[in-house]
Amino acid sequence: MTRPALTGPALTGPASTKPPRTAAGAAPATHKLSGPAKDPKLSGRAVLFMIIAGFSVIIGANLVLAVSAVRSFPGLETDNSYIASQTFDRDRAAQQALGWDVAASIDGDLLRLSFDGTLGPARGPSGGQSLAPPPTPLATSPPSIPADAAGAAAPATPAPKRAGVADVSGTLGRATHTAEDRIIRFHRDGTIWVARIPASDDQGPLLGVGNWNLRLTARADDGTLFRQRIPLLVKAVR
Repeated sequence: MTRPALTGPALTGPASTKPPRTAAGAAPATHKLSGPAKDPKLSGRAVLFMIIAGFSVIIGANLVLAVSAVRSFPGLETDNSYIASQTFDRDRAAQQALGWDVAASIDGDLLRLSFDGTLGPARGPSGGQSLAPPPTPLATSPPSIPADAAGAAAPATPAPKRAGVADVSGTLGRATHTAEDRIIRFHRDGTIWVARIPASDDQGPLLGVGNWNLRLTARADDGTLFRQRIPLLVKAVR
């Protein structure tokens, strides 16, 4: 017995969802639609990192400047200012009692020092006096002699006694840093004290142009200690 042929519509499976293929057999390109781009949000963690980074830069710069300043010039004058103040007036009175009037000058690499307020002509290259002739004194009238009420000549006022100098040393350096400090050792040359300025690593035997400070330390014959800071100006390097 044969089955009758089905004459109804053909039975088919579910519709295919695959895109149709092109003649070459490749699937056509599809374009996916996307929504609007989202702006990045500023989170609390990002703000924290920004604050830490900003303060790190500020603190780091301050530390670098502070370390550089302390290494170049500590600014220390005395270890204990309170203890130094206890004897300041007594030390000043002892220094003034010496009767010293300090004068200093720089001639090339020669530093000259006087304790009576006067400095003779500088030494020349050969070690003698300077080749420049001394200035001609101007004509002046004879000094008047003081007299008392009776018309008699008044006794002359004795010159203040000046203590002798036993030893002189010092430090020559800039006012703003200690990198160019040089230890100075003086020796007596007649009525003045002289010293050759030692060479430094970066400046050579001569001093650079500008302001210098001589931090002088001297000792009198009776042992009294004398300290003074003497500003010096170097106008040109010879």
